[in-house]
Amino acid sequence: MAMPKKRMSRVRSAWRRATIFLTFPSTHVCACGATAVRHQACGVCGVYNGRKTILAK
Repeated sequence: MAMPKKRMSRVRSAWRRATIFLTFPSTHVCACGATAVRHQACGVCGVYNGRKTILAK
């Protein structure tokens, strides 16, 4: 197992941890009026990029 040669300071640890966080997926409003995740077919109407791609449930 690798062992660190020097102790990591609190600031360096905090800088590393500052970039690790959860982000919400970007969404947009579909033509049907529902909120959909970008670059995915709409879950309500099944439209992606202006074309009907899947059969909606």
